[in-house]
Amino acid sequence: MNIGKRKCEILKAIRKEIAERYNIELETPECKHEGDCAGTCSHCDDSMDYLNKQLAARGVKEISFSENAQQMMQEYAKLEEEERQQHNLNHMLEPLDHPVKLTGRVIMPPPIYDAPISNQILLVCDVAGINFYADDVEAIWEELEEHRPLYLHREYNNPHDKNAISVVFSEDENYEEDGFLTIGYIPRNENKQLVPIIDMGWKEILQCTIVEKKRHKGGRYELKICVSVRKRDKTIEPEKYRAVSLSKEDLDKLTTDLSFLGITYFSWGRFSLWKLNLPKKGDKIAFLYKEDEQVVLYLMRTLAIGKSCEPYLPTYAKYLISTKDDRCPYVFTNIAGPIVLPQTDINLVLRETSIDGDFPFLSDEATLQLLISTKTRL
Repeated sequence: MNIGKRKCEILKAIRKEIAERYNIELETPECKHEGDCAGTCSHCDDSMDYLNKQLAARGVKEISFSENAQQMMQEYAKLEEEERQQHNLNHMLEPLDHPVKLTGRVIMPPPIYDAPISNQILLVCDVAGINFYADDVEAIWEELEEHRPLYLHREYNNPHDKNAISVVFSEDENYEEDGFLTIGYIPRNENKQLVPIIDMGWKEILQCTIVEKKRHKGGRYELKICVSVRKRDKTIEPEKYRAVSLSKEDLDKLTTDLSFLGITYFSWGRFSLWKLNLPKKGDKIAFLYKEDEQVVLYLMRTLAIGKSCEPYLPTYAKYLISTKDDRCPYVFTNIAGPIVLPQTDINLVLRETSIDGDFPFLSDEATLQLLISTKTRL
């Protein structure tokens, strides 16, 4: 049994024990997932949300765990550590003066460089699953001409493929704001080389265009696309990153939140004589915990701020939204981590890490070092 599957069973057993203690009817259907398991899924999340709502309805604010549940939680922590160590063994970092190799033929351009002078083809493939969207494809078929641009959309919460990248149709590249139509996916065996580029904030350098299209008798569609690095017509501005130092208590909270909620949250802000440089929605933040000569690093994205945090917060933390003070709740989702590094490998980032409640952006040099340190997340 793989580690993820065992983690899933432990969490399911703990939920079942809590439900029985408080006379809550909780369905625990047999998991039929095959292949690698991440340790949780949308069904697990739904089950946890339902349990939280039932506990809140009964006025339960604190839960004491039985000795059996505590032993399961200890086993879960050991599995997390085993998974973390295996991750580090599989993804040893190269010295900083080496090329930053990702997957396959891809080399990530560091953020202080320009894009390539000419298009560099990364991938030519058929759009997978296009016939699941046959009705939508039929409606726009005449617009799907050769050389027409399509766009790549990263699906971080896809329950079937952790590397899922959908191919979407839109009038322009601001598709996330203007709306889009999903017409299929990058094939599962081809998407890994694109994931690190998108997750590191370099989606803008990728160009997706139609190469060939076919419509067969019976209504079956084929669409071949080419994904390449855009030619250099202007310098691409790098995505900015922030960094914050964690205490041991903060680190324990973060890891527990990710295990049981899938997100983590903090309340930040303070009275100040000047305007604080606080994160905005979508900002990426490196959370760092220093211990001895090592650093535990999580690279996270700001998912929600203030009142928009309510759908993500557990019942016992919703008071943060209505608290009338100078602080504000922030919800974060994990992009990469935990990654354990020697402090010497990330010294520039550590020098610029926030410790006083202000969160300035990292310099280009520190950003490059951060990207190199987190490049092996998959």
